[in-house]
Amino acid sequence: MAKAPPSGPDCLPPPAREAADVRRRNAAATKAAILSAAQVAFSTVGYAHVGVREIAATAGVDRALIVRYFGSKEGLFEAVLSESLAITPFYRYRREEWGKQIVRFFLEESHAEPNPIRVMILAATDPTVRALSMQIEERLVIEPLAAWLGPPDATARATNLVMLWAGFFLYWNWACRPRQDPARHPPLARRSDPGDRRWEAPQNRRMQRRLMF
Repeated sequence: MAKAPPSGPDCLPPPAREAADVRRRNAAATKAAILSAAQVAFSTVGYAHVGVREIAATAGVDRALIVRYFGSKEGLFEAVLSESLAITPFYRYRREEWGKQIVRFFLEESHAEPNPIRVMILAATDPTVRALSMQIEERLVIEPLAAWLGPPDATARATNLVMLWAGFFLYWNWACRPRQDPARHPPLARRSDPGDRRWEAPQNRRMQRRLMF
């Protein structure tokens, strides 16, 4: 029986192979530009208040490419949230450090990734996207965290930890986060240095310890 001819990019003649490599690099750069623009939009303006046209314009691409690479605006939202919500990097910390490290990540304004809680909050007015957010959180955060925590009641403990961390972020963002115009809109609570964020308050440590161990 005759063998099938070889196929794939490696079997192309050199000029065609180089052209295919360029197209792959351009596609990766285009997807990255779209994701970056969407990350900013969804974490600042919100899902309901920005359109595909605006995201494409910010990314410097044709809006048809968003459909090509992500299927829809909803698919783009899923890609943005999935990329920012995974907690895998935190598994390198000891359990005693988890809460502090996660809250530090949520409150840090300088890292490149969008804040996933802010993305989810700003999308909460859209029922379809709110449900999608919860599915992504369940798959990428609660399920792996429950598996890592182990019995007893792993899923309930994981869910309670997520609520604790998210609640801390929400309160800090509402009451303590510096305003653009502090003279007109002062923070509702005193904020000085990172230690004053009060994650290390005894009651927080006790609550987290009960859930983590």
